[in-house]
Amino acid sequence: MADQEMNSTRLESPGGAVHLLLVEHDSQVGADLSQCLGRAGFRTDWIQWGCDLGPSLRRERYGCVLLGLDLPDLPAEAALQAVRGIDPAQSVIVITGQGSVTERIRLLDLGADDHLTKPVDAQEVAARVRAVTRRAQRAQASAATLVHGPLWLQVDRRSATWHGREVPLTNMEFWLLETLVRRKQQVVSRAALEDMLYGWSDATCSNTVEVYVHHLRRKFDRHLIHTVRGVGYQIGREHALDGPAP
Repeated sequence: MADQEMNSTRLESPGGAVHLLLVEHDSQVGADLSQCLGRAGFRTDWIQWGCDLGPSLRRERYGCVLLGLDLPDLPAEAALQAVRGIDPAQSVIVITGQGSVTERIRLLDLGADDHLTKPVDAQEVAARVRAVTRRAQRAQASAATLVHGPLWLQVDRRSATWHGREVPLTNMEFWLLETLVRRKQQVVSRAALEDMLYGWSDATCSNTVEVYVHHLRRKFDRHLIHTVRGVGYQIGREHALDGPAP
């Protein structure tokens, strides 16, 4: 299907249910998740092999992809790259058998929007899908360009420019930066940022927010995000960012 046709496909079915793609090789896990997501009001297509991922994404436009990373024919990084190569804005929740903070951060840096560890709870999966799709729908609904000194955020495209130069960002990096720019007059707590990024405050996130803040400072400027110790984070003042690009 041509790209134009794919992009015009609705994210919802005629009945209003969010359309999901579940990629899960384990037959029992896939069947259980499909049934549970259906009862939660989602319309779900289920595939079991990595070779079917590309054709499925080209045939339909999904509200979210639930990507199991234990596919025997496609490594984890290649699976994420395949999704991002077809649609950089596609929402993706990865499901793995590894739950370490290091692995979680690695997958998020590779482009995942969220992470779940097996065995998964069906209610939590549904809640995470709702959180990710709400963020995507809010971004699609707002075509505004946010300007903060030399920083420009094109919300509908999820693109950022710094002194006129485009800076590649992961979805999580963009959402974090957008949140701070929209609340430029406030200090936003780490708990509030976790709540906005993941759907609720989760103590197991460890230093995930701090890692993203570090990445953003490295990509833009060390003064871009100001840490208010014991309170949270605030976007840097515009006059402090208006100097020449590094």
